[in-house]
Amino acid sequence: MFKKILVATDGSSYALKGARMAAQLAKRWRARVLLVTVANLPAMYKSDLKPDFINILLEDSQRALSDTERIFAEKKVKCEKKLFREGKPSEVICRLAEEEGCDLIVLGTLGLHSPHTYALGSQTYKIIHEAPCSVWVIK
Repeated sequence: MFKKILVATDGSSYALKGARMAAQLAKRWRARVLLVTVANLPAMYKSDLKPDFINILLEDSQRALSDTERIFAEKKVKCEKKLFREGKPSEVICRLAEEEGCDLIVLGTLGLHSPHTYALGSQTYKIIHEAPCSVWVIK
C-alpha cells in the first residue's frame, strides 16, 4: 500500500510516537523511509548569531534525527536521513515529499515549540493542508 514514507521529526514525544507507528507500518508494507528534520535556523543566523548558538541548534536537530533513527533500527527498518538547515518546516517537508514521491507523511500533532493550548501545531496544520500526499498525524 505505501511505498515511501516521510517521517518528520523534531525529537518531541509526539514525533517519536509517530516514528514508532511509522516503523511498524513501514515494516508491514516494506516501505522505504525518509527521516527529515528542519533546523529552521533564524534568518539572521548568517550574520548575527554566534557560531556556538548555531552549533547548538544543529546538534539538537541531529540528535532528533539520531533518536528517531534508533526507533527504526530497533524494528530493523532501514531509513535515509536528511537534515535541512533552513526553511519553514511545513514548506520543506511538503516540497521534499513531492520531490521524493512519498505517498505518506507521518508526524506528531505538536512539536517542541508548539503551545499546548492548541489542538494542532502550526507546522502540522500547514502540512495537512499543503501536502501532496496522505498525512498521518499522531497524537
